[in-house]
Amino acid sequence: MLNEMGAKQCLEHASGGVVEKFRHYIHYGSLLFHVDQFIGRHAPLVVIELEHEDPASITRKMLPIWVGKEVTGNRNYNNVAIAQR
Repeated sequence: MLNEMGAKQCLEHASGGVVEKFRHYIHYGSLLFHVDQFIGRHAPLVVIELEHEDPASITRKMLPIWVGKEVTGNRNYNNVAIAQR
């Protein structure tokens, strides 16, 4: 956990603007989704992350209908790229 001084140092080295988001955790069957709901200037962007020990075993049929296209590896959706927009 950062203290106030550490947080100020991080902000000095930030490469873009501030990314504001709420993180939600949603259990769906045996899966746990991390849902980042961006607010402020990045709204209405929502990015869903699924961590799994065997990602290749996950099929589309296992996912809820609110899961959209796969963006893994797409640098446009990492926090640094989002902050620079």
